[in-house]
Amino acid sequence: MKGKSLHSGKFSTVKLNPEIAGAGRFFEFRSRFIPASIEFAQESPLCTTLLKDELKIRTVEHLLSALEAKGVDNCRIQIESESSDDREVEVCYLNTYILSNHRSNQCLVLSILTGFVCYRDCQHLAVQCSS
Repeated sequence: MKGKSLHSGKFSTVKLNPEIAGAGRFFEFRSRFIPASIEFAQESPLCTTLLKDELKIRTVEHLLSALEAKGVDNCRIQIESESSDDREVEVCYLNTYILSNHRSNQCLVLSILTGFVCYRDCQHLAVQCSS
């Protein structure tokens, strides 16, 4: 999913991938992994920021709250920024996120605003997101 970030106005792309039990929730940015853990939280105004190896992921709270509310404990969150030399990226704020499992061809749709969740065949899923 590609969308506009809430604070900076820059665009970022977020892809949610299921992980094996016990892996936890973590971000993948610039081929590095940043766990969604208080240990990597950095003080920042207006948002929650994760910092590891001089890479920052900002505004993680909306997406992580949705994953927590829906019981998604193990998830690799791939995130990309517009520019290939950015050292920080802000999670785009979308009304809907899709967690896809290509092995089973199933998707979990998380709607932030309504709490709507459904499982669908990924090949037949089309979601319009507004940012």
